[in-house]
Amino acid sequence: MANVNAAKGFVNPHMVGGKPYTGALRKVKKEASVAIAIGDAVKSAGSGEAVTGIATVTTAAANERILGIVAGIEYSAAAPTRMQLAAADQDYIYIIDDPEVLFDIQEDSDANNLAVTDIGAGFDIIYAAPSAYTNYSGTMLDSSTAATSGRTLKVLGLAQRVGNAIGTNAVWEVQICEHENRADITLV
Repeated sequence: MANVNAAKGFVNPHMVGGKPYTGALRKVKKEASVAIAIGDAVKSAGSGEAVTGIATVTTAAANERILGIVAGIEYSAAAPTRMQLAAADQDYIYIIDDPEVLFDIQEDSDANNLAVTDIGAGFDIIYAAPSAYTNYSGTMLDSSTAATSGRTLKVLGLAQRVGNAIGTNAVWEVQICEHENRADITLV
């Protein structure tokens, strides 16, 4: 059965060994520049709110150090079930910023598909605006950027889930290897 093309950004946060992530979320402020959704990667914007001192973040792009992954958006009575923020919105979001957390992410399969020989290699991400239909992040693993150094993600293996197989639109388990809170991880 073919994999479904259903990008959701970074999903299924878990620890090495498969335990679910149960750690804290960090509250940050999204700057007004691009739309952002749950599952997107963010980086420090180098500033913060003058009154509260809460750090400001923006989306991370290919080959940029990642601070964390968006896991939630602060409640708003005007939009209580929102999963994304428009570019002009400057609201609070909650991120997973623990550098030891692993995630699952779909490959883009634009030029080629990942293979088992890509396990251990590094890849960049490709940012895409959140889906207006599903509200999910459009961020994916950029399958055409394999390298042994200088990449954002390390592929650990195929995500073990029903209906997922090696090939077009496969979902892979990854670790962020260019994280703002630690030194880079060795790639193979």
